[in-house]
Amino acid sequence: MAAKVVPFISVEYPEQRAFPDKVFDIFYEEGLADDDPFASIFRVRVVQESDRDEMRQTLRTRLAPRDAEGLIWFLDDHDWDAAFLIEGTD
Repeated sequence: MAAKVVPFISVEYPEQRAFPDKVFDIFYEEGLADDDPFASIFRVRVVQESDRDEMRQTLRTRLAPRDAEGLIWFLDDHDWDAAFLIEGTD
């Protein structure tokens, strides 16, 4: 099975729900953080409409038409601010 990119709706959280970045280091050093080379999370945030137009064109050029239009629709619907999980295989 090929890797999939799965969208989260958006990345928003109240400040009191955030933890310092050293939390990952602590769990990693204890061997408890998942260091899966086939899974990660990334965020896309495109503020300027001109940048969005450029990305729409890039997506249409580089992806199959159905994939490009679906992703563009999703990003338009979420104001071009969304996070994605890359779920891979071993």
